[in-house]
Amino acid sequence: MSFVQVAFGLFHFITVLLGFIRDPVIGGDASEGNGASAYREDRSPMFTLNLWSLDLFVYVLSLFGVILLVACLFAQKAIRNVNLGGNMRFMWVLLWLLPFQIFCGIGLFDYYSVNYVTTRHSWSSPAMLWVRNLYWYASRPCLG
Repeated sequence: MSFVQVAFGLFHFITVLLGFIRDPVIGGDASEGNGASAYREDRSPMFTLNLWSLDLFVYVLSLFGVILLVACLFAQKAIRNVNLGGNMRFMWVLLWLLPFQIFCGIGLFDYYSVNYVTTRHSWSSPAMLWVRNLYWYASRPCLG
């Protein structure tokens, strides 16, 4: 489960904050040389990390997933050898992470529709190109 948390966090980080997405310049004409080869780069992040956005909670849960994954890897040997000291350290890692994971899990519920407002206002942004393409294919009418 911690690997799934890390995977979702990395996927979200890569698609939204890290990379700039090459988006075709609107209004370009192929005869002018501005057609399919004309791209602009947008390096500004789409979201800010605050307690209103869901992104902060996704990233914090991914960070806790990395800590939990490393703790589980080290605890396997302690559990296999019945090492009580190692098992106690693993238990303390779990007990310290649990309240923070519960807080971040509750924070993933969008009570005030902040994610909807953010997506609506930044839908035409170049950073949303991947999401626009994903939903365009899903909402395309059947041509067959």
